[in-house]
Amino acid sequence: MAIDLSKLFSPSELSDKKLRGTLLKALKENFLKDFDYLKFRQSVQQLRAMDLDESTSFKSAFATASTMGLTKAKLNKTAQHYLNVLDKEKRSFAEALNNQVASKVDAKKIKTEEYEKAVKTAEEKIRQLQLEIENVKKKITNIDLEIEKDQVKINETRDKFIATFDNIYESIRKDVGLIDEYL
Repeated sequence: MAIDLSKLFSPSELSDKKLRGTLLKALKENFLKDFDYLKFRQSVQQLRAMDLDESTSFKSAFATASTMGLTKAKLNKTAQHYLNVLDKEKRSFAEALNNQVASKVDAKKIKTEEYEKAVKTAEEKIRQLQLEIENVKKKITNIDLEIEKDQVKINETRDKFIATFDNIYESIRKDVGLIDEYL
């Protein structure tokens, strides 16, 4: 008897079609040959479709299956087999999910941290350059003050020299004039 797993396990509102298909495929790939939990579940659902209550459906399906050698222990054992199949899929999914997180999230977080470090390094360089600019500006200001001071000193010296030169020069010229006049 063929089993339609998509009808055997109806989806919930939150079920994802692709992920549901993957899980049902895993169950299908691990079908057991004898009368097992999946065939039992199908029988229960067929009885429920005939408006039998849940308890009667379970008991009737089990009574029929027991004629084919199904025991409660075997039913539980085969149900556990399918739970193990699903657990294996869950572990595979978790591993794939972790790989996705590692490659898409963690790698980007690391990249973000690297960029943040680069920004901090650049900001520190900018801060150092600003300090250097301030120091150079202070040096320029000090040099400008020294230039101004030196220019005043030079101008004073020049003015004194000119005054002294003019004084001596005029004295000599005056004497030359007096020499010409008196001698």
